[in-house]
Amino acid sequence: MQEHKLILRMVNIIKKTKDYNDSFVLEVVNFFKYFADQRHHGKEEDILFNELMNKKVSEEHNKIMNGLVNDHKNARVIISELEKLPLVEKREELLNKIIKMYPQHIETEDKNFFIPVMSYFTEDEQNEMFERMNKFDSNLNDEKYKQIVEKYEK
Repeated sequence: MQEHKLILRMVNIIKKTKDYNDSFVLEVVNFFKYFADQRHHGKEEDILFNELMNKKVSEEHNKIMNGLVNDHKNARVIISELEKLPLVEKREELLNKIIKMYPQHIETEDKNFFIPVMSYFTEDEQNEMFERMNKFDSNLNDEKYKQIVEKYEK
């Protein structure tokens, strides 16, 4: 959930930016492709969601999880389209999709999913998942993505 804060900071930067030049768009693509998707969504899908598949999950939580996975897929399509550096009008349309999707997605995860689904796991299972997530994180450089956000916040 901590990573959501940095993602929302980037979303706010996109909201405030009016110059969707190549350099800006490529940094947005880099941030969402590597930090938000490979790192953040990667942990959710490869660790948490996979572990939930082995549990008897309520219909509500299963529906939410499927919606979250669908959001991840949609985000990948948006970022892939942005990476092609389309005309400025198309960039604005795609960036607006990010602005709209991510806050709702994150709110769903934070308020309706992550905490409630922990009840499906024993304390040992939770600790093992958190260890795997920490190991996953150890291979990635957070600082690079924090610096991208901080650069635009200035």
